[in-house]
Amino acid sequence: MRTSKDQIIQFLYGEDGMAAEYIENLSIPLLKMDDKEMSSKYCFFDPKTDKTEKQVKLKEYVQKWAVDEIENFDGVCDKLEEEYKQIQQDRTDLREHILFAKEDIHVPVNLTRLIWNAKEMFNVKERGQTELTPDYVIEKTQKLLSDGIKVYQQ
Repeated sequence: MRTSKDQIIQFLYGEDGMAAEYIENLSIPLLKMDDKEMSSKYCFFDPKTDKTEKQVKLKEYVQKWAVDEIENFDGVCDKLEEEYKQIQQDRTDLREHILFAKEDIHVPVNLTRLIWNAKEMFNVKERGQTELTPDYVIEKTQKLLSDGIKVYQQ
């Protein structure tokens, strides 16, 4: 911002760079979840479950042929467990180091609408089966995160 004499008084509008008229409220359900809710939503299966039960559970979400082609099934199950632990850690980091709250946050874009538009554009079904295996999705997500900008580092 500048004065009428063109003197700079603020480098970032509102000191945070976000114009108030474009701010969106964003609710992050993960922040509000307790451990039980989080487990029911993100924990794919109990690690103590036997391999056959795990395969049956996985076939609810992944096409049968894709599950049958997984070479290292135990390794995939380990990756799913690690991913759940990472989601737990992410929730803790958001609560304690980044957002410091369990309430809505204010962002300059409507992320919910962006995700909805992407689902529509790519014809993504919420509960339909996929041909993507969990290890593939986890690998690609980790690559995306490692290639992205680091916002918070311990």
